[in-house]
Amino acid sequence: MTRPSPFSVRGRNALLIMRDEREVSIVRRQLKRLGMSVAEADPERVLDPNVAVDVIVLDADSIPIKSDAPPLKPNVPVIALIGTETPSRLKWLLDLRPASFLVKPLRSAGLYTALVVAFDCAQRRSDEAAHIEKLEDRIRARRIVFAAVLQLMR
Repeated sequence: MTRPSPFSVRGRNALLIMRDEREVSIVRRQLKRLGMSVAEADPERVLDPNVAVDVIVLDADSIPIKSDAPPLKPNVPVIALIGTETPSRLKWLLDLRPASFLVKPLRSAGLYTALVVAFDCAQRRSDEAAHIEKLEDRIRARRIVFAAVLQLMR
């Protein structure tokens, strides 16, 4: 099975979790130009688990810090829109583990780069998790092999 290239965004699905209609229209227009399908969600609502999503564009300023992080889909890269650069907001944002970011005010440039970085980051995270799982399996198997060697030595 070949994995999709991070440079190929056509046909992928994006979920916008944003409030500002001006920013939503900029991002929606650029994503559609790139050939992506776009769905939108309110930052205060729980995400529908049945929605097919390849990337989430999240306005970090639209969600109160006091609330827990929004329940995002696991293994889906997040592109964060950052306007407020306070330490508490940045700490909250880093806890979401965004794969890429864009600084407000938004322009029509930069979204493709953020998408490529996000898809590449998500693929690397997935590869690293698979590698770590394989190494952990080897460590668990080593105990069994070591016990068998000891038994043979006895």
